[in-house]
Amino acid sequence: MKQLVSIVLIAVLAASCSGTSTAKGEDGTDQPTTSGGAVSEPGAEPLATPSTTEEPDEDLPLPENNAEFLELVASGDSEAVDEALADMSEDDRATNLKSQYESGDTPLLLAAREENLELFDVLAEAGADPNARDADGRDILNLAVRASSPELAQHALDAGTDPVAFTLRFRGSTLIFASERGEVEIVEKLIEAGAPIDRANRFGYTALIEATKFGDGGERYQQIVRALLEADADQDLADNEDKNPLDYATEKNHTAMIELLEGAA
Repeated sequence: MKQLVSIVLIAVLAASCSGTSTAKGEDGTDQPTTSGGAVSEPGAEPLATPSTTEEPDEDLPLPENNAEFLELVASGDSEAVDEALADMSEDDRATNLKSQYESGDTPLLLAAREENLELFDVLAEAGADPNARDADGRDILNLAVRASSPELAQHALDAGTDPVAFTLRFRGSTLIFASERGEVEIVEKLIEAGAPIDRANRFGYTALIEATKFGDGGERYQQIVRALLEADADQDLADNEDKNPLDYATEKNHTAMIELLEGAA
């Protein structure tokens, strides 16, 4: 188990399970980078949690074994967690799966953060919310991009994590974030899962603009641009500075990227 688990402080909510916390930014980072987190906007107020995020039940009592269950999940033992869930009543199972660590993570979010895919599947199959968000507003697909884990992204999609959901502060998408990060496999999975190809965040950056504006023009970003173009991404869409993907590729003198874009025009 990674070091994170050893420092997680487990806390039982006394009367109710709280909902997800307000996000700091589109990918939850506090660094000044782009729409998956790569551009900061000083003084901007966070937007409301997207409507795609389910509202938590209010005043849901916690069973006596809640702390024990959270400790069990933190141990990473997927078989023991599976057995514990099987022995619970339906109500206790639902309550435990919605419980939170002091960090704000639900059991499923902790499993995702630890990239414990066996444990993730056990919890997801038991009914854990695949669209839960952590204390910084990140959902599981966002965590997969941050971890450069196509495997986690696939497990999240299989569990029902919504590829169409808005990210929070910048109102973009995980596809935009993955394109900026150069995560080819995740971009391809998101496209296949129906992620919005031409959605723009509040800066006007589409996934195609992110790949050209913030990418290094290398093979990974060329693959992403190619995948987006094959998915009928509109390369004529311009951002808030009235620049489109070809403008950015030209500014950066990324010859191969220019050829890709002009060839698809």
